[in-house]
Amino acid sequence: DDRNGTGLTGPWGPGLSRELAVTGTGIVPAGATGLVLNATATNATMGTFVTVYPEASVVPTSSNINVGAHQTIANLVVTGIDGSGSIQIHNQLGRVDLVGDVIGYYAAT
Repeated sequence: DDRNGTGLTGPWGPGLSRELAVTGTGIVPAGATGLVLNATATNATMGTFVTVYPEASVVPTSSNINVGAHQTIANLVVTGIDGSGSIQIHNQLGRVDLVGDVIGYYAAT
């Protein structure tokens, strides 16, 4: 929850991507290869879209959440985790707060 500094601090600005370490945090073990989370966008200053993806890749052209100004929208997201144990979160327009709740993960076999 970027509103209270859990993971990352402060809202995402336009065109901003941030890396978030997810493995070895006590919830997702080191070596996990994928993540299932409920991602929520809130307090958007304008219509925007948010994309969650493996850190090492280029920002995908598809979105995980589409949110209008002053809306709160949640969506279930499944994404890979890069080799460093991180994911990337990208906001396209305006400012928005993001909240993520881990549902599960994929372990390496």
